[in-house]
Amino acid sequence: SYYYSSIDARVLRLHYIPIEYGETYTFQVTDSFGDGLCCSGYVAIYLGSQQARDMVLVYEDGSYSSSATHTFVASADNVIAADFLPTGAPSSAPSLTPVPSATARPSGTYDTVTVVIHFDNNPSSIYWSMYVADNPSDIVYSVDSGTYNSTLSHMSVAHQVPVQPEETYVIYLRDYWGSGVCCTFGQGYAYVYLGADPSNDQVLVYDDGRFGYGRLHTFTVSEDSVIDQLFPSSAPVAPSAMPSSRPTPVPSVSIQPTITHRPTALFSNITVVIRFDQYPGSVGWSIYVADDPSQVIYAVDRSSYANTPPYATVTYFIPVEPEETYVFDIRDPFGTGICCAYGEGYAYVYLGLEPSNDMVLVYDDGDFGYGRQHNFTASVDGILDQVFPSSAPAFPTPVPTTRQPTRFPTPYPTAPWTPYPTPTPY
Repeated sequence: SYYYSSIDARVLRLHYIPIEYGETYTFQVTDSFGDGLCCSGYVAIYLGSQQARDMVLVYEDGSYSSSATHTFVASADNVIAADFLPTGAPSSAPSLTPVPSATARPSGTYDTVTVVIHFDNNPSSIYWSMYVADNPSDIVYSVDSGTYNSTLSHMSVAHQVPVQPEETYVIYLRDYWGSGVCCTFGQGYAYVYLGADPSNDQVLVYDDGRFGYGRLHTFTVSEDSVIDQLFPSSAPVAPSAMPSSRPTPVPSVSIQPTITHRPTALFSNITVVIRFDQYPGSVGWSIYVADDPSQVIYAVDRSSYANTPPYATVTYFIPVEPEETYVFDIRDPFGTGICCAYGEGYAYVYLGLEPSNDMVLVYDDGDFGYGRQHNFTASVDGILDQVFPSSAPAFPTPVPTTRQPTRFPTPYPTAPWTPYPTPTPY
């Protein structure tokens, strides 16, 4: 269940929920005041991790009063026609290329900008405002510290802000802890886009998240102010062309890697997949920069898996620096690993957001005893050339098999995390 407060007014919220592919689910949305979301709100459920119009499973226009219920099957065979979605909804799955769209920039007058912020581990310390450049007291939008809570850790929010066309504004991003949204406790960033549809060819402001206690950006609400540069692949990009066919509803069972050409673009995300044995609660892991073990970009303590079902599989999407070298460190204080005394577990790290046998950076067979470390580079050159067991997820894996969303590490502020100490064998 998800609950919202007044801070979510007119804000788009995205939730990525692991489900069983092919399973039937019931979705219910309720409103205690009895006025629904209409007429400016809506709810959509998409198959997969991209908000694409040709992958809609459920659409609710918000005209319900107290509640609305929808039953759907999580399958590519059950997507619905969604031409009725509001124009603010992406028209198709975003492209994964970091290069801006080659389409001509739109022409016209804009009275809206879209602010997108991707957080690190501590959203509550972030606050910001937007005001008229010539009159700082004329604040058109502001968000106070504490507005964003821990449920948004490593997630993104989008705000559509009404503005005056051709006016010049300042966006002031701040963090009272002085760490910004990158890169001590995560890989955050911020964008201001011209109009209501985020696109790499409509960027007015880009901030890499390393703003410490604060940073100012000045921009004009005009096509002439759109930035001409390449942006990281973590940035939302212009809608790509509609796919020519739906994804295969079931994963391949071949143990051979797919023969597609490897991509040449930079990647700023990796995917970690771990399948447990009978005792998930004994496993903890972390990823840190190889040259600086104190710079931990992601960590999960074994207590996080205390309620995880035996033999479950969990999936994490983790922002990284392209071409950087990291260490994947997985531990078990009981010395049995996740294979083979109590089950057939394993661990993979993939380059990008799509688990695929030809995108494997790390493979661990689970027989790591008390622990094992793997060095890898977030680069196409770091992909392993070998055949992997058939237990490896094959491209495209429709969804993670875990029924409950995976949890993030303990929210900041905490003392800087250090890799797990090597347990003493009993």
